[in-house]
This record gives sequence, structure tokens and C-alpha cells, in this order.
Amino acid sequence: MIAQKFVILTRNIKVSDRRKSCGRLNILSSTSALRTSVADVIRRPQVPVQGGPHGCCDGRIIYFIFLLIFQLAAASINSEQLSQPLAIYERELYRGDVLKVFIFPQKPLQELTARVLDGSGEPVVKGKGFALGEIEGNNTWCLLLGLPNYLEAQEYGLEISGRSRQAAALSGEGFSYHGSIVVKHKAFISEKIFLDEELTDLRSVFDPRKQEESEYLWNILTTFNSDAIFHEESFKLPLGETRRSGNYGDRRTFQYSDGGSALSCHQGIDFAVPEGTPVAACGSGSVALACYRIITGNTIVLEHLPGLYSIYYHLSSLSVNQGDYVENGDILGKVGNSGLATGPHLHWEVRVSGVAVNPECFTCESIIDKSNIISIIRETIEIEGR
Repeated sequence: MIAQKFVILTRNIKVSDRRKSCGRLNILSSTSALRTSVADVIRRPQVPVQGGPHGCCDGRIIYFIFLLIFQLAAASINSEQLSQPLAIYERELYRGDVLKVFIFPQKPLQELTARVLDGSGEPVVKGKGFALGEIEGNNTWCLLLGLPNYLEAQEYGLEISGRSRQAAALSGEGFSYHGSIVVKHKAFISEKIFLDEELTDLRSVFDPRKQEESEYLWNILTTFNSDAIFHEESFKLPLGETRRSGNYGDRRTFQYSDGGSALSCHQGIDFAVPEGTPVAACGSGSVALACYRIITGNTIVLEHLPGLYSIYYHLSSLSVNQGDYVENGDILGKVGNSGLATGPHLHWEVRVSGVAVNPECFTCESIIDKSNIISIIRETIEIEGR
């Protein structure tokens, strides 16, 4: 079933078809545990407790105090839980994958953020969420978090926080979740690439312009425009199925002409095709960058969703300009050999909030599959009502 690999953090949701939960998902709820504690107290026999000026104390007094405390705590948590929105995410992923989190807030949100934390509580990934509108009558937000390909295979903490529009006036307005994900091991290829003297100098010799270009590109790739929702379907390969000369996550050793070397991680996919082959946009979006760069040659960057960008390097020519809007499949330019390249090829890369992810995460399924979200809700959630 489609819902087997997802985690539900709360169950307050409104859908048209109310079905019972199949029990296949992990559902985290503090209220049920507390209700059990209250029930235990209620069922507990009244036992005298030694102490007091007369040497003993009626156990009913202690019982009543504990019962009152638990009932007040339960009421407090129940009140808090009613304002907690439902959250859905896939718990087990490979390094280089994209973590998708869907939130259904009951109150209008001003901001949604998330962090992936290592064992010491340090963040390894940060991201922001964006509004998708209504799905099945529920206000819906989405978070996309890229998992770097260097992460160790282990369990990581997941912290999700939302702030409502009234938060500025009312302190404490919002919600916070603490869950976890499991990052699984994925092996990557190791290879050596030999550079001639010209390419060795191009890569190893310091040039302030290269530093400026790198910072400028990074500022683009880490820009989050919450209203930049241009493409929700799956990506198409910019060149179709063709020979690949490099894979995402390849561990590369550049062998310099002077005998030196440098290590690098390949952050995209290289397609080895003849020079002049047309390159198509993998999805609809806005052209965030279209220019020549020293290392990557003729370069194009497309913005598809808030924080989601696709990149095209080493083109021989550019067919679009910065600020243009392109449709899925539009021609962006032609394959070339510009910049640091040992032969004609296209380097295609995808970034999520600055993190390079496996581009094929988005070619197999829709980036935001609303029909799948609806199916998950209908198949797995036990309705508690709003």
C-alpha cells in the first residue's frame, strides 16, 4: 500500500471519506499515554499512607490530589493537541534523497521551518516550508529538505516548527514536533580524472573572480521565494535517456598535470552527447541565472519551487535570459565544452535549499503528488475530528 512507509505525527485532519486507521503507520500522540496514566490512577486502590500527626493519612486524599493533577495535565495537553496540525513524512531515506514533509495546519501559518539533527543535536540540514493551498478542504504546507550525500547511515532527529500569523501579538502561538528519520547507506563510485595543464590551472590557481562567481551562485541557490510555485509534477531528463559519463555522488580525484591532486564530490549527472545537442528544461520555472562562469562555462539555473533549483553547465550557447519564464521541455541552450570540461557534455544538477540532491529523486514521481497525499490520508488516518 502507498502509505506503508510514511509517518503520521498527529491525527487531526478533515477529509470527506472517514476511514479507520490500518495501523501501518507510526502515530505519535502524547494524549493517549496520559489518558492511560489517568486511568491507572483511577483504578488504583485507596491505600493508607503512613505519616502525619496521627501516624497515618487517608490514602483517598493523596489519590484525589494525584487524580486532579493528572486530569489538569490531560486537559492541558488535549487543548494543545487540538491545535496541533497533522504532519506526514517518509521516515527511511537514502543519503542524497529529498525529505518531503506535508503539514495541515488548522490556523493560518506565517512560517514553517524544519531541521535535521545529528546525534549531538547539531543541525545538518535546515529548510523552510511553503503553502500549497487546500487539499481535501485542508490548508496544506510542504517542506523539502535535501539530505547531503556525505551523511552517515544512522538515525537523525527531525524538528518541525510552525508559527501562526498571530505569533507576533500572542507569544506561544504555533507548534513544534520532534520526530526522527533514518538515513540509509548508499554507495557511490570512485574515479580519477586527469587534467591537462590548462585545466589544472583553471581549477587550482586562485582567481578572485571565481570566488565572486561562487558566492553569487550560492546566494541564488539558497534564496527562498515562498510564492515561486512553478512546477509540481515530475522532472523530465533534459536530454532524455542517453549515455552518462558521470553520476550523482561520484567521489572524484582530480589528477593535476604537475603531479598534485584534489578530491571532489560530483553533485550532478553528466550526459555525454555531441556538441550542439539541444538541452531542454526539466520542468517549468523562472530563469534565475543565465551567464558565463569561469569553472562551469555557459550556465543556466532554473527556479521551480521555493528553494528548488535545477542547474545546467558547460553549454555552448544560451537560448534564454535571466528573468525569463520557461515551460517544461523548452530549449535552454545547446551542449558544449565550456568551462572546466574534458569533452562535450551536459552537467545537470538539482539543489534543494542549497543542498545538491540526486536529480532522479524527482524523475520517478511527482515532486508534490496531491493525489498521493489524499490517498495516504484516506487509507491510514483514524479521524479524531476537529
